[in-house]
Amino acid sequence: MKTNNINNELNWDIATKVLSGEANKNEQLYIEDWINQSPRNKVEWEQIASGLFETDKAMLTKQINVDDAYTKVKLQINKSKLKQRFAYVFGAAAAILLLVGIFSVFNSNNIETIATSNLIVKQYQLPDGSVVDINKNSSISIDNTFNKNERRVSLSGEAFFQVKRNASSPFTIDIGDIKVKVLGTSFNIKETKNQTAVTVASGTVEVFKSNNEDDAYYLTAGDKIYYNRISHKLVKVKNTDNNFIAWKTKKLKFKKEPLNDAIDLIEDIYNVEIVLPENFNSEEAQISATFNQSNIDFICDVISKTFNISVSFVSSSKTSI
Repeated sequence: MKTNNINNELNWDIATKVLSGEANKNEQLYIEDWINQSPRNKVEWEQIASGLFETDKAMLTKQINVDDAYTKVKLQINKSKLKQRFAYVFGAAAAILLLVGIFSVFNSNNIETIATSNLIVKQYQLPDGSVVDINKNSSISIDNTFNKNERRVSLSGEAFFQVKRNASSPFTIDIGDIKVKVLGTSFNIKETKNQTAVTVASGTVEVFKSNNEDDAYYLTAGDKIYYNRISHKLVKVKNTDNNFIAWKTKKLKFKKEPLNDAIDLIEDIYNVEIVLPENFNSEEAQISATFNQSNIDFICDVISKTFNISVSFVSSSKTSI
């Protein structure tokens, strides 16, 4: 579904289905298209999700029965009041919809899990004041003993951590076969199919295999380490990727970057597929450009003018992890 065919007014019936987990693929793509149509739409959708999530957290502390509560709320909400409820961030009742929608928080066996879908990048504050930005299609799990004897979380996917310093309580992240341990610092962890990468923005990070803490690697700002799940090896390098947290900041810097690589990153961040002319040879093209939280229309316009071609985009259903 092309963006120029989408009405700028949000379809609240479809939005409700997406938030309640009842949307089909076309309806999910409609919302993605609507979000990507303009910066205003993206901000509006993120405010909806953010506001619902904050209410959702409060409700979780009361250990409500999500399935029963959702059923009751769904019966009570009528269509005529839906848009007004969105405008006021739905209130406590509609927050239940989010539990099975694009952003969810749930408890199981004394472990709280915060998960995102392929639409939303979400910032979450941990009980100790540390902040974690969770990329799309990712999740973190927090044990109920967090911040008592040891601060420990587990990660699936990608997240950027800003850990509050506490010398008496190390902060440990479990991700697959490796662990990351810090006292206070900021760093990015990205898990893909065959490897995990840890990139340090500030402070010092300790990385080691879960079964061998004595053989640890120490990383400081500008360092990066890869763990290969096939060879089971850790390799430490200097970070040369200026865009390693562009998924969080939407600040992109390309310097003679292969155009195809730049497009892959842009598509992932903006949930789109960029369409180039069939007769354009992108394999040999390079791009030098800086984008500071630019919208996707502007980015496509820059690419168009740089290479004197017509560039467009459509919504994508690809996942980012």
